[in-house]
Amino acid sequence: MSITLGSPSVIAVHATDADVVYWDTLHYSIRLAGKPETARADSAFSYTPAQYDSTVTVIVKDNFGIRDSMMFYIKFPWYETDTIKNSALWRAKKSLRDSVSLIVGGKKTDTVYIPVKNTGKDTLVISSLRFNPSHGRWLRMIVPQAGKAVIYDSLLSNFPQIQPCAPDSSVIFGAIFSVDSLKGDGLVYDTIITGTNAAMHYFDTIPVRLEYNDLPRIDSVKISFAKGKAYWLSHNTGSYTFPPHAKLSITFSEPMDSISATGAIKAFSVFDSLATSGIKD
Repeated sequence: MSITLGSPSVIAVHATDADVVYWDTLHYSIRLAGKPETARADSAFSYTPAQYDSTVTVIVKDNFGIRDSMMFYIKFPWYETDTIKNSALWRAKKSLRDSVSLIVGGKKTDTVYIPVKNTGKDTLVISSLRFNPSHGRWLRMIVPQAGKAVIYDSLLSNFPQIQPCAPDSSVIFGAIFSVDSLKGDGLVYDTIITGTNAAMHYFDTIPVRLEYNDLPRIDSVKISFAKGKAYWLSHNTGSYTFPPHAKLSITFSEPMDSISATGAIKAFSVFDSLATSGIKD
């Protein structure tokens, strides 16, 4: 018989008493966790194990007050998703869904740790951990296995077993983000799916989003003349390296607005020793 947490099951009690054949009668009652003893008309009753206390006591007695009892409970794992009891999981999910952002070319990675917590009374088994093989390997997973952490760039349902999670303990995974193989600006998405042996949480889905941005680069610097204003070279000053009445036209790799460029661009003469003294190759 299979008993599932939160689902009713019929329990049948079998008791023997030789005197029942002649002049005695057996009476049955049950006592569930936190509830008073309840008499039963027969030896069968419905039992629904609860999350926090699955204890049940079955009492059998005869007409002469002789009684016997049996107590049992169900051990089960519990994949904790409560935002108070496992607030770190809630924060990790929020970060993975909304907050991961990296600069292309920055040579940096970001790691978000995902704690799986078992608040049940039996061992929690992570039976599967799946995510798609990402283009450019922007998502990888740190998986605890046999006492060590192994990094995967994709996982299928039949990969080696993850380290089991004992009662009142946690197993921590890591999601590593990298944009070394991505270009430009954009968003990429995936979903991490964990499979467990917890009856109320056979699967948990964790949406993942990565925002990546390429820093603007200067593509060209050209001299631009004002329209309708002639270029005139004085005969008394010799040649100019930078013509008068001209402007610098700077082209960037992506659209720029004047506010974001304020203070970011400086122009000075190569003969300006005060400015050039602080420049390093």
